[in-house]
Amino acid sequence: MHYPPPRPDVEPPLHLPYYGCPPGKAAKRFFMNCHRVSGRASRREYGWPMLFLGGPLFVLSVVTAVFSAAAIWESLVLFWPSDMPSSYSSHQAALDRYNGHATTLMGVTLVWALLVGVPLITATCRRLHDANLHGAIALFILVGIPVPLICLFLSSKPEGARFDADGGAEALSLGLGRPRPSLSVSPGDPPDASSAWVDPFERTRDPVSSP
Repeated sequence: MHYPPPRPDVEPPLHLPYYGCPPGKAAKRFFMNCHRVSGRASRREYGWPMLFLGGPLFVLSVVTAVFSAAAIWESLVLFWPSDMPSSYSSHQAALDRYNGHATTLMGVTLVWALLVGVPLITATCRRLHDANLHGAIALFILVGIPVPLICLFLSSKPEGARFDADGGAEALSLGLGRPRPSLSVSPGDPPDASSAWVDPFERTRDPVSSP
């Protein structure tokens, strides 16, 4: 079987993984694929949107938690017996201020989460497919398990092509994966002697010629 060489200059269809995906195209594909749970997504295609979109959500959540904790502290101080009316007034003002900041940030966080929540879950499904895992694992996000963070460390596996509609035939035709001979394959064997694929953008040495 003849396998075409990889074409890093050609952007794959949206349902196929884009290995070596640049940040701008990763963000574009993230939102254009917001409705798609089938197919696959490469680690870079998934990682850049997580950095640019998930990062602000994390920061907003932390800052909101800080202001909420400050408001709780001021509430405890207000209920503590004190003989200084001026102290009560200052703590009441601080409580109102912290509550206002926390409420505003909660609203911004909620809006941001609604904007990126659905694309995040669908992209996580496709990233799991690329690692040859079932996309339903992405639903664990809803119970607080950091599935997106775990997905950043999952490597691509050729078996994930089973989640493609055609079993990976189109991916091979575009040069998005190719067989890589294993250590047990002799130099004279044909290229398809091994069924293992390799990311065409992964820099590897020939195992036969390696010291």
